[in-house]
Amino acid sequence: MGNVIIKLNDSDVKNSSKYILKNNDIELGYSYIFDSAPNNNIYVFIHPEHRSNGYGSYLFAEILKIMKSLGSKVIKFDIEKTDVCANNILAKFNGLLLSEDENAHWILKL
Repeated sequence: MGNVIIKLNDSDVKNSSKYILKNNDIELGYSYIFDSAPNNNIYVFIHPEHRSNGYGSYLFAEILKIMKSLGSKVIKFDIEKTDVCANNILAKFNGLLLSEDENAHWILKL
C-alpha cells in the first residue's frame, strides 16, 4: 500500500485540523494545522519507533502542500534553538532564518 495521509473529521485539539500518516494501516505519526495561528501553525509528530526513516520530512512536505492548497503563501515559525530536528527540517525545506534569540525565527515561502 504505501504512505497515506488521512484527514480526521474531528480534531482532538481546538481550532485545528488533524492529519494521520499511515503505512499499511500502521499509524506512523500525525500533524495538526492550526486555524489562524500567526506562527507555528503546523505541528508534526512521528512516533519514536518510526523516526529516522524520512517520515517526518514526508509528512511535513504533504502538510505544506495542503497549506498551499488552502491559500497560504508564507508560514512563520518560532522554534526553540535546542529543537535541532525542527530547525533542520525548516532548513531542508529552504526556510529562511530571519533571526535568533532563545528561538530561531523562520519564514517558509510556499
